[in-house]
Amino acid sequence: MKLAPWLVFAAGCSLRGCSEEQDPVLAAVDPSGRYGHETATLTLAASGDSMVACYRSLYDDSRQDCACLLRLQQEAPGRWMYREGPQPVELVLESDTVSIRSEGGGAFDFGCCGTGWSGDRLPRATRRPLGSCRALSPATSMSLPVPTFDMPEEVEFLIYQGDRVEGLRLAGAFDEWVLGRFSGQESFAGLFPAVELDCDQPG
Repeated sequence: MKLAPWLVFAAGCSLRGCSEEQDPVLAAVDPSGRYGHETATLTLAASGDSMVACYRSLYDDSRQDCACLLRLQQEAPGRWMYREGPQPVELVLESDTVSIRSEGGGAFDFGCCGTGWSGDRLPRATRRPLGSCRALSPATSMSLPVPTFDMPEEVEFLIYQGDRVEGLRLAGAFDEWVLGRFSGQESFAGLFPAVELDCDQPG
């Protein structure tokens, strides 16, 4: 495993996030896994204060299609934020649901979802945990989402043949990727090429 010294994930704490009271039980929950309902799926891989999410859905009476990759930072227990777009997006772990929405609520132009996206709530009871994957290639690079959503960027983090990754294969527009995390001397979450992993539980 090789990690470039500049690849650092910084976590902040907003005034709003720090002042919110959170259920201590929820604060300790690892949200990683896949959630869904009739028209949407949300796949999450968390590592420390960072999280990578893939949100896919049909909305506006199934006339609009979302396919989003997001890189979020934890700003309070149970609350992660995406701040790379024109309007912040928050992901909140609640007692029965995982919510993804604009900060403060309300519909807005969410890039990958188009105009009028108003967020989503997915039942926690539908959670499917990350599966076990094994690296097949001598060296496999991890990628991270960039603000344009659809073109992940390779970073200097490598896993090697035989290394184990917890992950789930994505579908649709992102079916070439496994969203997962590697836990070793350093632990990181990101996107791994599906063809370079053998997963016990493909997504």
